[in-house]
Amino acid sequence: MPLTDLCIELRPNLRCGNVYLQFNRQLREDNRKTRIILKEHNVHIKEDDDEMVLVIRYNCFGMDVQGISIFTVNGNHMSFRFTYTKIDMEALEQNTVQVDMQPLIMACRENEEFSLICHNCGNELTEPTMYKRLREFPSCIVDPSDFFCHNHGSASESQRDLLVPLERDLFYGLNLIVINILKTKGFINRGGQLYCQRCLLLVGNTVLNDKAAKLWADAVRYVPTSLDVAQKRHLFQHSSVTHLMKRLLHILWPQSFSPACPTNNRALLYVTLPHRRQQSILIHIVDSQLRVLRRIQPNNPDLQCFLACKLYFGINGPDKQFPEPVPKPWQSDDSLPQVEISPRMFYELKTQLTANSQLIPYAWRFNTAEEKLVLSYFFYQKDEGTEDDNKMLQYKKKLQEQQQQQQKQKQKNNLHVEYETDAGHASQESDDEHSDSDNGNKYSVAAATTPTVPVPIKMQPQNRRPPSPSVSDLN
Repeated sequence: MPLTDLCIELRPNLRCGNVYLQFNRQLREDNRKTRIILKEHNVHIKEDDDEMVLVIRYNCFGMDVQGISIFTVNGNHMSFRFTYTKIDMEALEQNTVQVDMQPLIMACRENEEFSLICHNCGNELTEPTMYKRLREFPSCIVDPSDFFCHNHGSASESQRDLLVPLERDLFYGLNLIVINILKTKGFINRGGQLYCQRCLLLVGNTVLNDKAAKLWADAVRYVPTSLDVAQKRHLFQHSSVTHLMKRLLHILWPQSFSPACPTNNRALLYVTLPHRRQQSILIHIVDSQLRVLRRIQPNNPDLQCFLACKLYFGINGPDKQFPEPVPKPWQSDDSLPQVEISPRMFYELKTQLTANSQLIPYAWRFNTAEEKLVLSYFFYQKDEGTEDDNKMLQYKKKLQEQQQQQQKQKQKNNLHVEYETDAGHASQESDDEHSDSDNGNKYSVAAATTPTVPVPIKMQPQNRRPPSPSVSDLN
């Protein structure tokens, strides 16, 4: 019974853990018996005469498992709870993948001339501009029309214009930038939605009475004037979906990174898709800092500790779980935060939450029969580099391989090169075999025979430059 996935919720304060196991086939087929075996504080799973599957090893953080309860088998899933009396917290902390919440820092700088391009096709979206001011935009849960400077009265037209960036201003927020609409080019504007003129990628929308353009940072890149388009860069220093999610949770619930759940732990994340229809993800946070043990590899019994956000979620929109933008039980909640996110972030969140929900047995997967929100996890994983960074690393690796291959070829050619001595040609081959022709130099392995008498050698090295890689190597 091969184990395909494993997830252990660890509760050190309660000295217990919840185990969710997933196998590659249905359990309890043909009246087969499944057992949990505790042996020297190790936890094994055994089905009839099959070999035992090691689930928890004692020397993994020193957990002395004492008892098993709430044993459930459902389809190809198995779940149970275990208790222990001691655990090595120091070893657990050292083995935990730590991802600190990074501040919102831009990669570009003031007084640096650069242009914005489409991430998908490289189409230039703005003229090269040297921005004099880079300023943070109001939080994503604050309506810009309600954000006034030194005034708490009624909002006049001039007050609204305070947030409109000047032609050399660039405002930034969570996964977005705001620039003056006059600085844009290469866009198609359809009902306030901005699409790349070349590939029709949705890159943002107009805001502030169509006087500014809000562009999603994961849809555009910036290129300094001194560099070519092949060296495009992300606008923010920390741009992974993990950093975006941690900053989003901190904005919604600043106290959520404590063990206790926030009082108002629900929010709606909505997106406008390229066909201009809206979808949203309803999230209900259960635990934003949960320790979860997972296997490093499917067949490796060693466990790795991750911090995760445990939550319920539901997908809204056309032909989805909830046809309405907001379900009726949530419509009466005026305090429900609503945050717009980019299509790319929406897709990544939906993909991760849907995949991780499969770790949980169906019997434990939903909250209530009315809402049917699905239980899932969002794992905080280390930033492995943006897509552009990975392409640049591949580019450098390929260039290095080309240089190494060229160097080996150069050394090989030097071994085969024709050389002369005071005694004449050291090779017994004919001169024709070593002569230059229109087809290039021809060398023979036999021509590199070392003479028996040491003689001075006059080498004729060949200098070759490695070919320059093309821009397509990055794509």
